[in-house]
Amino acid sequence: MPTQTATNLATALELDLSNAVETFIALDLADKAPATRRWYAHRLHDLVEMLGNKPLVTVLEVDLLAWKAELIRRDTLYQGNTTRPAETGSLSPQTVSGYVRAARRFFRWLLEHDFLPDNPARLLKPPRKGRIGEKGISDADAGKMLAAAYEQPRDYAILYFVSDTGCRLGGVTHLALGDLFLDHPKPEMRRVALVREKGDKTRPVVMTEGGLGALERWLEVRPADSGFDAVFLGRCPGTPWHPLQEAGIYGIFKRYALAGGVGGAWSPHQWRHRFGRRMAANGMNLGTLSQLMGHSTSSVTVEHYGMFSVSHLQEAYDRFWQK
Repeated sequence: MPTQTATNLATALELDLSNAVETFIALDLADKAPATRRWYAHRLHDLVEMLGNKPLVTVLEVDLLAWKAELIRRDTLYQGNTTRPAETGSLSPQTVSGYVRAARRFFRWLLEHDFLPDNPARLLKPPRKGRIGEKGISDADAGKMLAAAYEQPRDYAILYFVSDTGCRLGGVTHLALGDLFLDHPKPEMRRVALVREKGDKTRPVVMTEGGLGALERWLEVRPADSGFDAVFLGRCPGTPWHPLQEAGIYGIFKRYALAGGVGGAWSPHQWRHRFGRRMAANGMNLGTLSQLMGHSTSSVTVEHYGMFSVSHLQEAYDRFWQK
């Protein structure tokens, strides 16, 4: 009687790369959030498009290295993205690393479940990431966008909320009235909100008094009879109000980048980088910053923003060296 390994390897002889990707997403990512499954699907479908839908067992190390090299040379951003239009520009080392990470997990899973006799991704390494902590919209450009949005209470509140909290795009998209504590007896708790990101993960975030004021100004004019619990609503002329989706909020950021004459980085995630950069540069403990940013581990925070604690390490070094 054939072993499970032999059975899986025999199946792999008939399995093409595209079907292997769908099998991986259906089985290994079954308990993950839809956004996580889409994240892997987008990157692995890019791999299929690059290599062609060849038999799984014919994928070689050199194929994956060529794919990585093509990603590094690519001159189009958001290629194949259904929520953002394609733009001219190269992929950042962080973005290429995401593609590599998806491929490495995919082939490791195939090897662990005996769909492959060897792992062709074992030599696939992410590119050097460089000075990640310097990413993010500049304070001056953020100020220009906020100023351009001031006369629009909803849009101003959206930009201010992301600026204050450093939340992800999904966090501001899914913010609900029930996630706010505006009537809390303790004034400091009124500046707290709950955000849901990366699927069903919920975490608290904190606003400044200015951010709270911007949110309250929007809620004063927000249509109360929309029938929706979402904080941020939108509509086309002549249509009912509805919760804003990620593409709509991304479009709001783009609108005020154009209105403010911002030529550099301006996306919601660049505002998140700005939040982390400012907090780390001002001396916030990286463990606390990790919690505020909702990172899965503090090592992610150190990787992105640890360089801003170098001056504090140097101060501590000099202080203890003198003892």
